[in-house]
Order: sequence, then C-alpha cells, then structure tokens
Amino acid sequence: MAWYQIVVLFLGGGGIVSGVYTMFTAKVKKEGIIIENLKQIIDEVKKNHKEYKTETDEKFTNLELKISKMEIKDEIQQRAINKGYRCQFTPTNKICPVTEIMDKEVAALLKKEKDSNEKEKTA
Repeated sequence: MAWYQIVVLFLGGGGIVSGVYTMFTAKVKKEGIIIENLKQIIDEVKKNHKEYKTETDEKFTNLELKISKMEIKDEIQQRAINKGYRCQFTPTNKICPVTEIMDKEVAALLKKEKDSNEKEKTA
C-alpha cells in the first residue's frame, strides 16, 4: 500500500468514528434535555395541585360555616313556630313556661351563631 492510501484510509476512518461518536453524544444530550423538561413539568403539576388543594379546603370551610349558620337560623324559626302553637293556655304568672324555655334556647342558639361568626372572621 502506498502512503497516500494509508492517509486516506486513516482520515476516512476517523470521519466515520467521529460521526458515530457525535451521533451518540447528541442522543444522550437530547435525552438529558427531555428528562429536565419532564422534571419541570412534574414540579409545576405538584405546585398547581397544592394551590388547588388549599383553595378547595378554604371553600369547604366557608361552606361548612354557611351551613351551620343556616341550621341555627332554621332551629330558631322552628322554635318560634312551636312556641306559637304550644302557648295556647292562660299562664298563672303571665309568663308561659314554654316561652321561657324557648327564649333560653334561642339565646343559646344566638350565642352559637355569634361564636361561628367570630371563627369565620378569624379564619
């Protein structure tokens, strides 16, 4: 073999080897970029999930407070209706015993409502 053939084979062989090496390194870099992108997406999803969870927890507590207020108001109205139907006799000391009991209950319910309002303001 002549010296120029050896040089051409060496240069040609080096080109093939460097081409294969470049192809593999580019593939590894591409996979690394894909992995980084996936990590960023996962972090974003976790962050959004935490925000959504806190929002739903706040909405849930607000709904619980509203429901408890509605239940208290409903109890007060039911007791007022019951008081109207039960006190149809003439009391001896001009105070209906049912009315007295109902007034105490209404006061207790109003206190509960006031406490729930204070809890809502602090929350």
